[in-house]
Amino acid sequence: MQTLRDHLRNYWAKSFPEVSDQWQYWWLEGDGYCIGVIPGDDLLAAIDFVEDSWEKFDSIKAHKAKVVDKDLIRKDRATYEISNRDKSRQVEENYKAELEAYSSNAET
Repeated sequence: MQTLRDHLRNYWAKSFPEVSDQWQYWWLEGDGYCIGVIPGDDLLAAIDFVEDSWEKFDSIKAHKAKVVDKDLIRKDRATYEISNRDKSRQVEENYKAELEAYSSNAET
């Protein structure tokens, strides 16, 4: 059975948009401010970043991004919510309830 940490990480992983040849990065925003740009071929790094940040921000959102000049990265307009603190806490609570129900059923 998954740990709570793995369950949350899987929840976040499903929320990232797919990258392409044109859009090769994820531009991450916490409460509307850029908090990181992660290469799109490193989902684990992106999830680690969200895991380290999700309790600091009400919301973490991602945009696909691309390099348009050697020192300039442009984000796409489309926004993907990766973590909403309230939703992530609800995911935690639901998972804990599932574990309790599983444990109760295993004991009987």
